[in-house]
Parts: sequence; C-alpha cells; structure tokens
Amino acid sequence: MASSDEQSWRLYLTAQQAVGAALCLLLSNVRRWRSYGVAGATWFVTQAMDEWTNGNLWKEQQWEYPLAALLIVVAWLARNAKQ
Repeated sequence: MASSDEQSWRLYLTAQQAVGAALCLLLSNVRRWRSYGVAGATWFVTQAMDEWTNGNLWKEQQWEYPLAALLIVVAWLARNAKQ
C-alpha cells in the first residue's frame, strides 16, 4: 500500500493535470480556438489518468507520443477546415 506522502503527491500531480484540462476547456469556449482547446483538454485528461495510476496506465508510456502527434494534427486540420 502506498504511503500517505505518495498518495498526496499522486493527488497533487493529478490535480495539476486536471487544472490544465479545465483551462483548455475554457479556451475551447472561444470559437476560434475550440479545436485546440479540445485537443489540449484531451491531452491533459490522459495525463491526469496517467498520474492517478502512478504512471502505470501503459507499460512503457510510448503511447503518449503518437497521441500528442495525433492531437496536434487533428486540431490543425479542424482549425484549417473552418477557414
């Protein structure tokens, strides 16, 4: 079982990522930045899940790089499709 310090640290790191997601959702309320805000919120939510599971969501954490690249491409495509 994790110590109280470890649990507190895990909660703190998860909360940091959740705040990032919330800020991105606020950004998504601006029509011009909606796709970037949603992509950012998605990224921060996955990072919050990773922090909550103490970095054990996936075995080697290589999943983060393709996800980041995919979110960047999708946000860029969505942004440019509206212009």
